[in-house]
Parts: sequence; C-alpha cells; structure tokens
Amino acid sequence: MYQHLGNLRQPSDDDVVWRYMDLARFVSLLSTRALYLTSSDSMADKWEGVYGPVNRRNRKMSVLPWSSSFDKIEADRRTQMFLSCWHVSPRESAAMWEIYQRDGRGVAVESTWGQLARSIAISEKGVVGALVEYMDYDELAVPEDNLFLPFARKRLSYEHEREARLIYWSAAAGNQHLGPWGKANGTLVESDLDVLVTKILVAPDSPDWIVAVVKSLVAQYGHSFEVTRSSLYDGPLS
Repeated sequence: MYQHLGNLRQPSDDDVVWRYMDLARFVSLLSTRALYLTSSDSMADKWEGVYGPVNRRNRKMSVLPWSSSFDKIEADRRTQMFLSCWHVSPRESAAMWEIYQRDGRGVAVESTWGQLARSIAISEKGVVGALVEYMDYDELAVPEDNLFLPFARKRLSYEHEREARLIYWSAAAGNQHLGPWGKANGTLVESDLDVLVTKILVAPDSPDWIVAVVKSLVAQYGHSFEVTRSSLYDGPLS
C-alpha cells in the first residue's frame, strides 16, 4: 500500500512520471507483476541515505549518548531501505535515454504519480512516496526527525534526474532478493500494471524487431498497453 508522510514532499497525482529500463527489467516487471525496489546501499551514488558533513559537525558537538553510534545506525539503515526511482517530467527525456539506454534496447514506462500510488494499493508492504529535494550538503543539514528524509535528499549534481521515489523500509530480509553474499539487494512490491501503465515507449534508436518483441511481450502477459517507438530522434523532414 502507498503511504503519504506529511513531512515528505509529494508530486501531484497528475504529474507524469517515467521509469526507464532495459528489456530484462521490463520482462521482470511483466512476469512478476511487481516493482523491483533496490537497496539504497546497492546504488551507484554512495551518498544515498547519508546525512552529510553538516550533520556530522553538529553531531560532534552533541552530548547525547547515542551520537557516537550514529554512523553505524546510518550504515545499517542504508541496507534496510529499498528504492524505486522515477523521473518526473511532462515529456520524455533525451538525457534519461542517453544515461539508461544507449544501445537502443530499452523501454520507458509512462505513468502518473497518482496511477503509481494506486497501482501498489494491492501490496501488503507499506511504501512511502517522496519527491526528491536537491541540496548542498556542505552548507545544509538533513533534518533528522524522520528516518525516510535522508532518502528523499540528493546532492545538487543530480538535479537533472528530477526524481520522485518509492521507499520501503524493512529491517528483515523476508522475501527480498539476496545477492551473492546473502545481503538483501532488492525487494518486490506487487503492482497492478493495468493501473500503473499509461503507455510504453521503446527507445528512439531501437530497430523494428525490438519494437515487435516489446509488443509481443505485452500481449503474451495479457496486457493491451499502447507500445510505440519514441520519435525523439526523428528529423523535422521525416
């Protein structure tokens, strides 16, 4: 189920959101009928979920007994938070295609924030939604009054992502997907795909056979989503 925490900013229900993915992840979405949320410590950005230097300077001046163990608490929490990241924009993004699908073998799922929230109402897991805020960690502290807030903040260098995310917290491995060393590096959240998906765009430089494969996969799994190749790279005289 989707939960709204009052001190986390939310996109509007009608804000358009996009999830760019390769074909393997798309097949996983169709076959599992679930969104895959990645553990924050498995992501490339090693600042995911951390508080930053201003918080640490403030903590060094604290006389509270727990302040010295805060780094361990912070590190543990990064293994317990699972994220699904969505690009918020009224239109597709050339930058996102370049970052995630340079080989023309991927798709973008278009939805709205309201549809995304409603699609996971069927899940037993409590999932929190947040619009990511970008900040200068050298100048500002991340508020420490909510354990989800550090996962709704990123450095200014990532502003181009225009990200909103789903966040799931679990201190137990449960039914999460274990990596090669037994660490939970992801978890599935059930989603009603017929509620979630507005349409599917195939990468703009994809060949015809990739478009045909995506259409076939959608039909094979019993859906009737609109599937089209992105026209982003088409010329004005085509």
